[in-house]
Amino acid sequence: MKIVMQELGNLKRSMQVVTNGFTALVCEAIQEKQTKDYQNQVTTTLISQVQLIKGVGLMLRIYLMEIV
Repeated sequence: MKIVMQELGNLKRSMQVVTNGFTALVCEAIQEKQTKDYQNQVTTTLISQVQLIKGVGLMLRIYLMEIV
């Protein structure tokens, strides 16, 4: 159960990073002050974070199946 709680904490932190990234991307797009490279960098970061969240979700399902 301790592992599940740790993974939930990781998931929460990852989701916060994604939320912050989307907020930053939208703000920058509205202001149009940043270069396309910056927007590409943020988008790449968001994609990797979403993949991380999917991986953590899968691990949580496996842990929960083992517990039940």
